Amino acid sequence: MQEVPDPPLGLGVSACLLGEAVRYDGGHRRQGFLVERWAPFVRLVPFCPEVAMGLGVPRPPVALVREPDGAVVMRRIHDGALLEHEARRAAAQGVAEWAAAGVDGAVLKSGSPSCGPGDVAVGAPDAGAAPGFGRFAAALRAAVPDLPLASEEDLQTPAAREAFLLWVEARQALLDAARRGRDPRPALAPFRRRLWLSAPAGAVAPEHSADPCAWRDWLACVAGRLPPPGAWREALERMHGGLDSRLTPGERQAIAREAAALAAGTATLDAALASLRRAARRLDLPPLRADRLLWPPPPRALEYRDLPA
Repeated sequence: MQEVPDPPLGLGVSACLLGEAVRYDGGHRRQGFLVERWAPFVRLVPFCPEVAMGLGVPRPPVALVREPDGAVVMRRIHDGALLEHEARRAAAQGVAEWAAAGVDGAVLKSGSPSCGPGDVAVGAPDAGAAPGFGRFAAALRAAVPDLPLASEEDLQTPAAREAFLLWVEARQALLDAARRGRDPRPALAPFRRRLWLSAPAGAVAPEHSADPCAWRDWLACVAGRLPPPGAWREALERMHGGLDSRLTPGERQAIAREAAALAAGTATLDAALASLRRAARRLDLPPLRADRLLWPPPPRALEYRDLPA
């Protein structure tokens, strides 16, 4: 029987980030990387909670404020009108729509009292504000706690976008293996080394477990983080001791330039490994030929990448 191709990844997106003029001031915050780079390969599913609330465009701005009793509610700024019921209703509508569309992650408008994923000013109108989640972002997080969420501000560099898409793809691969009753380790194999580089201390991969829940917990610890500068090269040096002594001066200089670009966030991990790949082909060392870190990521990640190899 012929294999049915996997459906493209689905990403929920705040509608204003796709260029839709739905903001309170009648404008938008179009993000080129979404519209120009990702749209050909990813299903982008827009939603604007404030339009779903029936507030219209343009509209008076709203905010999340902390009431005297400590409750956080949405109010219209200019007259203090309470909009909490409408905000929660629209958030539930958006969660249902994105669930029906099968979204695998979401890119949300930073700072929005509706969409902001953890960076929304929440406080009394005339007092200091603490960061929190917009009403829609909070509803998404409650409904699907492991859904990858990021703001457009989180994704302004190629390295950050690569890390986010690897997170989305790895989670999809894990869920697909669980649905089919399969061992998740083969499904996660193309991602594990790259994700391992981002892991905080103590986040040990459950290498001997076929339990999808154990791998989901590990993925939640490591995904979405950027590798520390130089982590990939340090890992290679540990695994293949003496690699530096085999490199030519030109190769060392090229690798140093790529490491600096990776540390600055201006290159993806895939692009930054280009010189090491060329050196690996020249040296023809069996461990390097077999190392999944060096060679291209899964096909979709190649389609999404921002920079040429």
